Amino acid sequence: MTPQQFFDVGVTFLRAGQAQDAVKVADSLLARDAEDVSALILRTEAAIAMRDYAAAVKFGRQAYRNASNSNRKFAAARLVALAHSQSKNDTLAQLWLRRARQFSPDAQTAQGIAKDYQFLRKRNPWSTQLRFGITPSTNINNGSANETTQLFGLPFEFQLDGEARALSGLQISGGFDTRYRLSQSNDAITFLTLSADMRTYVMSSAAKEQAPDAKGNDFGDANLSFGINHKRILSEGANPTDFLLQFGQAWFNGDDFNDILADSRFAQVGAAHSWNVGEDDLITATLSLRKDVYTDGDPDAQSVAFSTRWTHQRDNDDRVSLRINAVEKKSENPENDYTSMSYSALYDIAKPIYGMRFGFGANYATRDYDASSYAPGPREDRTYGLTMSMELTKVEFYGFRPVINMEVSRNENSINLFDRDYSNLGFDLRSSF
Repeated sequence: MTPQQFFDVGVTFLRAGQAQDAVKVADSLLARDAEDVSALILRTEAAIAMRDYAAAVKFGRQAYRNASNSNRKFAAARLVALAHSQSKNDTLAQLWLRRARQFSPDAQTAQGIAKDYQFLRKRNPWSTQLRFGITPSTNINNGSANETTQLFGLPFEFQLDGEARALSGLQISGGFDTRYRLSQSNDAITFLTLSADMRTYVMSSAAKEQAPDAKGNDFGDANLSFGINHKRILSEGANPTDFLLQFGQAWFNGDDFNDILADSRFAQVGAAHSWNVGEDDLITATLSLRKDVYTDGDPDAQSVAFSTRWTHQRDNDDRVSLRINAVEKKSENPENDYTSMSYSALYDIAKPIYGMRFGFGANYATRDYDASSYAPGPREDRTYGLTMSMELTKVEFYGFRPVINMEVSRNENSINLFDRDYSNLGFDLRSSF
């Protein structure tokens, strides 16, 4: 027999339920050529049929590495995902499903991969979401839009140095949210949660000229938090009520005039509930309490936040949402003692336009301080902003689609030191299923 004829015999054995004989054929072919992709795939399928999932993963991974075309890579990745799922290694199975999706032969097969992924997501006690973004910005240091300012009520102006004024550059950010399902019943579910985020910056040439002693990572920050999230249906027919207890640490590298940027630890407790209003409307209310303890000895801060959001699903599946958020923060440090209100409106278009799915937003926020360390009397902030996002639906990489985010905003303050302009063009990745 030729190698192809011998391989066909192995396939016949496998289809007839004679997996052990198929193994012998595949092993003979691999003894002849250890990188024979067809033989490796046959060996993987035979191992799955014999419930030898460890061997299936071994041979399937080797087939994936050796495959030189997309169809074989798809077949190998799909088999490895199946072997992991049968072994209840759901996280690894999800990773291999993303690899299989990358090489799906057609849209229908890709949709089937997405359904399998969603099934594993529900079954898997672990759930992880990754974030990564690159954002060119006109104000990486949260600096002033002005070159001079009046302070402490004095009748003359101070010249602001380069670091106090807005610096342009590139923001690089990354993070993750992961949770583990502790328990689940018909009316309740409980998760342990862990989150981390990091931001650093690369200064532009103009920014380096403006502030030669500064470095991009001077303005970076990071935070880490963990907690417990419990959802419970409190009455028959109601949506679950969401309870959250969270602890965390924040680290800051630079200085900022608007908020304390000393490293801090925090504890937060909150609850949220949603009500369905008809078939197309949802109202959500959230209440949270938080305490921040600053590691450099600055006064603690306590805050209460309440938000409500209305979401409407239109007949064409476009989504409209309006949100109001109120915060009261108390501290002996006047720069960390304020009340704020924010209002936002979002409109997401469901149907792609020329391969792009658009979302638009507008926001307005107020922040009022009773006193200030920089001038006599109270201080007022007013912020206006517009946002737009574009998801490129025809571009996909291992189940992730690129999203372009654009934002412009203006902060006006009664002390012009805190007047700020922002213009950001961001890029990140969003899972397509």
